[in-house]
Amino acid sequence: MKKTLLYFLMTLCFAAGVRAQQDKCERFSNAEYGVSFCAPTGWTVGEVKGAGKVLYGDRSGAFTRSIMMRGAAMPVTVEELADAGTLVILNAKPGGMTKIEQNGRTRFTAGKSRGVKVVFKAEYDWGATKTIQYHFEGKGKYRVTIRATILWSDPDDLEKQIDAAVTTFEVTK
Repeated sequence: MKKTLLYFLMTLCFAAGVRAQQDKCERFSNAEYGVSFCAPTGWTVGEVKGAGKVLYGDRSGAFTRSIMMRGAAMPVTVEELADAGTLVILNAKPGGMTKIEQNGRTRFTAGKSRGVKVVFKAEYDWGATKTIQYHFEGKGKYRVTIRATILWSDPDDLEKQIDAAVTTFEVTK
């Protein structure tokens, strides 16, 4: 009984700490899709013509780490959205890309939202990138994809930092 109570109290303290951290963060949001999430610490908000707001991380030579959010009203499940996104990515061949493959797919939970996380490795003449897609339901019929692009050689903790940011994903009413 004491162990159960101790575990419960520790869980409450952890949840309160996570919530306090979320309250202090800079939220990256889209009112049309009705969603937001905390930007990773140190990332800055920019704008890409025709693409909207983008979060920018550190630069490495000519490469800049980035996170973008896309959405559309569509009558599909999050799983179907992930399937379609996977087909698009695997059939894409932007200039200089020599190979692309799916490197993982898992269910991903962010607060009350259940989503899908898909990881891809794209190889270029100059190196490799890791594209991480998170698919969620947004407001109403909106389905949202958060796409992070980092270097394949980046340390694993960078993907964990992005995961932690995306776990703060919320749908606003």
